[in-house]
This record gives sequence, structure tokens and C-alpha cells, in this order.
Amino acid sequence: VLTFQASNSDALTRSVDKWQTTKSVAWLVACLTKVEGNDARATTLMADTERIDSTSPGYATAQYHLIRLLIEKGDTTNARKQLDHVFERSATLPTSAVNQFRNLKMMLAVSFDEFLEYAQRQPAAFSWNDDGREGPINVKEDEDLKLWAGRSLLDLDSTNLINEMFPLTLMRDAAANKKLPEHIRRQIALTAWTRAAILDDIEMGKALAPLAASLAPEMKPLLNVYLAASNPSNRKSAAIYTILKFPGLKPYVESSTGRLTPIAERDIYRDNWWCDMRPSANTDPDASGETGEGSTGDSKVTRRPQVKTLEFLTEAQSGAAKLEYARLLALGASPNYLAREVIEWANRTPSDPRVPEALHLAVTATRYGCTDTESSKWSKAAFDLLHKRYPKTTWAQKTPYWFKDI
Repeated sequence: VLTFQASNSDALTRSVDKWQTTKSVAWLVACLTKVEGNDARATTLMADTERIDSTSPGYATAQYHLIRLLIEKGDTTNARKQLDHVFERSATLPTSAVNQFRNLKMMLAVSFDEFLEYAQRQPAAFSWNDDGREGPINVKEDEDLKLWAGRSLLDLDSTNLINEMFPLTLMRDAAANKKLPEHIRRQIALTAWTRAAILDDIEMGKALAPLAASLAPEMKPLLNVYLAASNPSNRKSAAIYTILKFPGLKPYVESSTGRLTPIAERDIYRDNWWCDMRPSANTDPDASGETGEGSTGDSKVTRRPQVKTLEFLTEAQSGAAKLEYARLLALGASPNYLAREVIEWANRTPSDPRVPEALHLAVTATRYGCTDTESSKWSKAAFDLLHKRYPKTTWAQKTPYWFKDI
């Protein structure tokens, strides 16, 4: 067990020695989990996996690493063939194992539709993470989660690829693709519209707004205002107002169930709007794009194949996605971004009747959103403008404080 858990080169050497002397499946599996595709021992170990019967407890693990090694060697054709053989036996495999093979199939997808099909997973179980202790949940009895029983969901590996490698055009197509269940299409549509709005992609924002409204009817009135805007600056103001009114909106797709609080309500645990998505600025794996358990960049102990691109993406699509994602990262934490935009809006059209409320909501975002060291400055700036220019409004009275991190 200790050798299996270890990830250093000595552990691999010991595993290989033990396999050669004992021919135990357990030691062969230990070898396969540690060896890399460029290791001279990999070819022999891969051939030895034929000794593992499909009824063996080690079958799924061995097959996973066999396919991983084929991918690392660049033999994607045989990797796909081996995956097909595994899926023929998928009915006998645990749900968690099937999800791991779906991860490989997704990364090897040769078409957009194939990617969407295998990006979906069936949860093996649900749990609450209480200070690092995962407590199991009976999803059919839990009031917050029973809606999700039996639903396909996206794991971190899926959402990381969608968030970082899909341009807005593909996000739009995914949101409209009936191969995905409605709850996933809804999240992608809201993500794509939010992303288009804050990146000032007017044409894509206009194209996505009707789709978002159809999947999230509660947003339809404000999205209609956005569509009816007479010029780009008015449309941007409408977008910022909509985002402030719906704290559940984020410019990235979340894994698993995502945020459980309705999008129009403020989450009591401050899961509102979005954090600074740059990896160095944030520790939330979903928000920052950092990888976590189940993602494409797990530790060497797990040894997941790395994905640099997806085969079905064109060069133009990859380039657009890279540019859009870089621009998104540059915006920083949402409370700061929203406050900046509202202040600019207030200075541009000070008589707009929505401005006082927007300033109030911008200050609120610096209390209930994901902040950083710059947020205090923007909280005070929005507060001061609200009380200086609109002191007698209801919204000024509802905003007695600005917020500073201690």
C-alpha cells in the first residue's frame, strides 16, 4: 500500500521488481499507475495488461492507465479503440470508473458533438465538505440536492476545457445543442451571455440574449432592455445593471451542481458574481481555472493525460478562445470591475434612473462578493458618488456603509 501511494522513481522500480518476481496483478497495477509513456519499461508493462481479466478488480485501473500511456505515446488511434472495448463492458464498471473513461473519451473527441456527449458525467455520490471531512448525502432526501438526483453534470475536467478552450461562438453552439440537458444548456447560455457582455462583444451578446432568456425566463425583462438599447454604451449599462441584479451570473461554467442559490438571490456564503480568475489571485478551483480533483491537471500520483488542445477545434477557434480568456482574466475580481463600470456609467449618464440602485448594488458587491485588496477603494468610490450625487434617494439611505477588508 505504501509503495502504491508513493510517487517517486524508487516506488516505480520497486513495483516493477515485485511484478517481475510475483506476477501479482496488484503489483502490475502499481507499475501502470506510476510509469510514464516515455519510460523504456512502459511498452512491456502495457503488453502485460493483457494478463488482467475483465472480471479482475484491477481491470478498470489497468485499462485506464493503458489508455493513458497510449495517449502519452501519441497513439490516439489505438487509445480510441481501447476505449471502445472498455465501453462495451461499461455496464459492469462502477459509475466512478465510467466517469474516468468518459474523461479520456472527451479529451480524444474528434467532433464537437462527441465532446459534449462525453463531457457529461453521472455523479457516483454526493457529499458535503465540512472542513475537509466529506459527509455522505442521500441526494433523494436532501432538500437542496434532490432536484439533481439522476441528472448528468459537468466535472472540473469538462468545465476547465469549456472555460479556457471554447470561444464564445462554441459556447453559444453548446447552449443551443439539444444533446445537452436543459440545466447544463442554461448554465452555459448564462455564462456565455455574461462573458460576451463584459467583453463588449455586442453581436454575440445580442445573439445569446434570446437564448439566455428562454432558458432563464426570470431574466427576460432585463435582457429585453439590453436588446432594445439604442447604442453600445446604453447596451453596456443595461448589461451591468442585469449582472448586478442577478448575483448568480458568472463568466465561467461551474462544475457539479454549481451555485444552488437562485441566480436572482444573494448567496449567504458570498458565492456571488465571480472572483479574480487569475490562478495566482484566487484559491477557488472553479473560479480561477486552476485544476483540482477530477480535472485535466491532477497531480502525478493520479497521472491524468494533459490536454493542450482539442482535435476538433480549428486554429481560429483556439486563437479566439485564448484571446477571450486572457481578456477575461485581466478584468480581475467582479466587485472591482462592477464598481468601475457603474461609476463610469454614472458619469456618462448621471440622470439615468437606474444609476442610484446600481451604485448601491456595486457597494453591496464589495460586501457579499469575492473581493481583493483593491475592493475597498472601489467600495468607497461608489459609496461617495452615491451619497454626493444622489443623497436623497432610497438607495443612498439603504447604503449607510462602504466596506473595507480588515
